[in-house]
Amino acid sequence: MDQNLPQLSPVAEVSREGSQELSETLTQNPSMISTLMTMVDNIDRRFEEDDWRRKKKEQKGRAFLLQDTLGRR
Repeated sequence: MDQNLPQLSPVAEVSREGSQELSETLTQNPSMISTLMTMVDNIDRRFEEDDWRRKKKEQKGRAFLLQDTLGRR
């Protein structure tokens, strides 16, 4: 470990080692960068879709609750 860097928790140390390994791999295989970016884009798109579905479900739930509340008056 570099002497100038502060002591890290085990999780942070593993993360740093993983980052260094990824950096070395991408330096040796530049074509992997586009593959990695595609993977990140796919993950991001999936999170956005899941978030959209969750919000849509919440809106439907609120609409049904409002209908039920207004129907009882």
